[in-house]
Amino acid sequence: MAREPDPNAIRAARLSLVPGVSIAAACRRFRVTPHAVKKARTGLKLTSSELAFAALTRNGTMRAGPLELVSIARWLEYIEQRRYNEREVRKLIQPYITAGQLETDEDRWRLLADWP
Repeated sequence: MAREPDPNAIRAARLSLVPGVSIAAACRRFRVTPHAVKKARTGLKLTSSELAFAALTRNGTMRAGPLELVSIARWLEYIEQRRYNEREVRKLIQPYITAGQLETDEDRWRLLADWP
């Protein structure tokens, strides 16, 4: 019977899929081995919403800040090679607001739950 992966290995695996974040950095942050992360990465893929949320929260390292939707749109454009606007980015982060992980007002945001 296969063991369930360590939840921290899954979190590290998700983090390591963000462009610019190495497996080594994700391992250090969540105190797991590279082997555990590589195993947990099998079949994982980040959605555009997850990438937008990662960009907004600086990969979960910031708890609050300015709502810089244009900057996130430009970063997503670079990563995904397609056009984004502020409205689309707002739609991408909406599931996190609905789930109670994120709170926003007109120009600020606050992280209410850990990411990844």
